[in-house]
Amino acid sequence: MLISYHYYPSYLAFYQATISKPLAAIDAFIKSGEPFTLQTVSQLLHISQQEVSYLCYAKQIQHWDTPAFLNIMVSGSSHVCQFYQREVHIGYLHCYSPRDVAYIYDLDQGLVQEIFEQLGVQTIRSSAMGQVLARIGPS
Repeated sequence: MLISYHYYPSYLAFYQATISKPLAAIDAFIKSGEPFTLQTVSQLLHISQQEVSYLCYAKQIQHWDTPAFLNIMVSGSSHVCQFYQREVHIGYLHCYSPRDVAYIYDLDQGLVQEIFEQLGVQTIRSSAMGQVLARIGPS
């Protein structure tokens, strides 16, 4: 994990600050129709302009559009990029197992399993994910 969630009151607070806010900004930018620039992509993805340039070169991206942006995002090194990589890898599911949650959110699977047991569930919908994340506090 690039940023420790131990400085936040819960993993949910960490997620909201380091993943949810950047994802909302990315979504708003894509929907705005504004042109992609090296600086904007760098800022939105929390990676250096050099990394963006390298990924464009490595992936042979010659023009900026939403698919190119997502292609860079799936390869970026920032926390928000890595979260997106894991989410894409596992797929967008309606229900998640403890294993899925642990993988996507980069958490200990035993801890996540314990929380599922406390909640009395075997899977959880994405809309209820906050219930799991809120139960994970700093250690």
